[in-house]
Amino acid sequence: METSFIGNERMRIAITSTNFDTKSNKCVLDVLEELGHSYQRLSSDLSLYDPHIVLAGTELYSREILSKLKSLVMIARDGVGYDSIDLQVCKNRDIIITNAPVACMNAVAELVIAQMINLRRHLITMHNNMHVGIWKKLKGSEVSNSTIGIIGCGHIGSQVLQFCLGLGVSSILVNDINPEIMASLPMGVTGVNKDCIFANSDIITLHVPLTKLTRGMVSTKYLDTTRSGVSIINTSRGSVVNEQDLIGWLKDTNNNAALDVFVEEPYCGKLLELSNVITTPHIGSYSIEGRLCMEDIALAEIIRFVRKEQVWHEVLQ
Repeated sequence: METSFIGNERMRIAITSTNFDTKSNKCVLDVLEELGHSYQRLSSDLSLYDPHIVLAGTELYSREILSKLKSLVMIARDGVGYDSIDLQVCKNRDIIITNAPVACMNAVAELVIAQMINLRRHLITMHNNMHVGIWKKLKGSEVSNSTIGIIGCGHIGSQVLQFCLGLGVSSILVNDINPEIMASLPMGVTGVNKDCIFANSDIITLHVPLTKLTRGMVSTKYLDTTRSGVSIINTSRGSVVNEQDLIGWLKDTNNNAALDVFVEEPYCGKLLELSNVITTPHIGSYSIEGRLCMEDIALAEIIRFVRKEQVWHEVLQ
């Protein structure tokens, strides 16, 4: 087999994603070695290895960190988000960034639906009560009879939308900055602004990337307009929500929330003290199928790149 080169160099590939399953992906990694490249799993200073390519998790790639990676030409994310990467630096240096936008949509959407049911039927509260000897029935409401507001209707948000339709939800409100998405919503689904979603929804689920526009988006500006008894679900990025404002909003114990993401992770803050919050450690995409799919996509993008083929999921900077 002909050895593949870029810039007359064999590629050094650093695998930094902590969740990456090297054993399950050995066959694909073997292909990279057959093409003349090498890989190494790393968790410490990348500059010592000086990789050309990084198969990255959610770790930070700031201007300072990138400045130490002199040979870097590609970052392949085995996930969706890329807010931990300094895009401007990568653009200036022609570093290609890829992600796996469709790989985890089913896993995240399933978690969202599960949390909708948990929150509306108070399942976690009754579970915890029974473990301390309290037999108490709490009357909840059916998701199918709720007004659901979806903020962000890309790959994951649209999958949540389809699941909601499958459950027979008759009142679904959607907000997205993409006018094409808003113009092509399924029959019976209403496109509205965020003000309308917060004022009229029983369940609000967030599916937006972290940008200058979305950072701190869920704040008192919107939270103060909700009625009592609303559920908020965040599986996108922690910084989309102003956590202090959310804590204040949750003082109304009729309100509740399910949070899979936080501003600082691992999280150990005050939200853990509230009984009307369900917390999970950023596991939205963490299904067996979802992880394998994300890793497959990241590796496939690396193979395309070293073969000088067009990558499929380049992040446009």
